[in-house]
Amino acid sequence: MKQTLLIFTMTCCFLNLSAQNAERRELGNFAVLAGLHQPVVLQGGNVAFNYTSPNGFTIEASFGIFLDYKNVTSNADKNRYKSIKTPFSYGIGLGYFYKGFSLNFEPKATMFQIKDFNDQEINYTTWSLGGGLYYNIFLWEGLFLQPSIRYWHKVGSTLPNGQFQMTDKFSEQFIHEARKPGANGWIYGVSAGWYFD
Repeated sequence: MKQTLLIFTMTCCFLNLSAQNAERRELGNFAVLAGLHQPVVLQGGNVAFNYTSPNGFTIEASFGIFLDYKNVTSNADKNRYKSIKTPFSYGIGLGYFYKGFSLNFEPKATMFQIKDFNDQEINYTTWSLGGGLYYNIFLWEGLFLQPSIRYWHKVGSTLPNGQFQMTDKFSEQFIHEARKPGANGWIYGVSAGWYFD
């Protein structure tokens, strides 16, 4: 899945670079985006709001809801947890836009709802700092696709001491540590959006 997304992103970027006008339509405009992989892979949703200033500075706010990781969890996690979910996540991005690319600094908060095989459930929020690289591929008028690669480093959580004792599938106890967002901090995705002139 990750390799397919990476190949798709690189191909689209390569084909799109030569097709872009010298004057980028993002500059000075506002966009609304929706994640395409969240409904398919994580059975949830994501929406983002983005503004690119005329001089290329960007600001973004994004929100994820009802994400379920059962389709992307490792075999080890499947043996440890009955379910891993994110009911809500939110964050901002501050960055710079150049020739279709945006490089952002991103503080994020990710809420986790985790249940073990003893039906014990814990709820906590992970705080992360990281960055994201985005590229806009215009399809028609203001409609565009935005592949992205992000890394968010966990800097804290509301889980006391960052740990909690849980019970796995084999009735053995283990120490759960506050999770990083995505796949060990890495997040790959594609969003669809519209720029308003």
